[in-house]
Order: sequence, then C-alpha cells, then structure tokens
Amino acid sequence: MATPLLATLFPLILALAHGSVDFYLNIIQALVPSLARHLDVPLSRVIILMGVVQFIANFIQPAAGWLMGKRNLAGILWAGTLLAILPAGMGLTHSFGIVAVLVILGAVGTGIFHPEGVVSLHQAA
Repeated sequence: MATPLLATLFPLILALAHGSVDFYLNIIQALVPSLARHLDVPLSRVIILMGVVQFIANFIQPAAGWLMGKRNLAGILWAGTLLAILPAGMGLTHSFGIVAVLVILGAVGTGIFHPEGVVSLHQAA
C-alpha cells in the first residue's frame, strides 16, 4: 500500500514525466533546420526522419496499450520515460545514424509511456 505522501506526489511525478516525454519528442520538430546543419546532411533527410519518428510514436501507442492490457508489465512506464528522453543526447554526436537511433528510441518511449500513464493515473485517482 502506498504511503499518503507518495499517493499525493504520484500525480505530480507522473505529470512531470509526461511533460518531459512530450517535450523531447516535440522539440525535435523545431530543431530540424539546426539539426540538418549540425549533422551536415540535407534538410530533406532530417524531415523524413521526423516523419518516421512521428509515425512510430503514433503507431506504438495503440500497440503498446493493447499489449499492456494483455500482460502485467510493471515498470514499463518508467522504461518508456527513460527511452523518451534519449533524444536529449542528439547534440553529442555528429552522426546521422546515431541521432536517428536516439530519436526513434525516443519515439518508442513516448508511445510506450502514454497508454501506461493513463492507466497509472487512473489507478492513483
């Protein structure tokens, strides 16, 4: 049984995690021109990557929700959060491939987080 303090703080912690997850996925869109210059690749390549990232994030959400409904996957909420903040490391490399992996894993994390976040918040209420 959760302590009263944890029960009180959990929605706030979940809201902060949700904000972080959405921030990292959505800020990338604003960084597209800078990212293309940073990686020294054509703008079109980065734009295509962002389209793939958005598709993955939106495709994973219902699939993850369905899978989580079938199995008890405790801890997947926090794993999704950790994956979703991986794009923060994209400025540390000049490799398009590594940036692509980071943002795609971030999209997977975002897709995993959202269905489980709703379930966790409902259970905490």
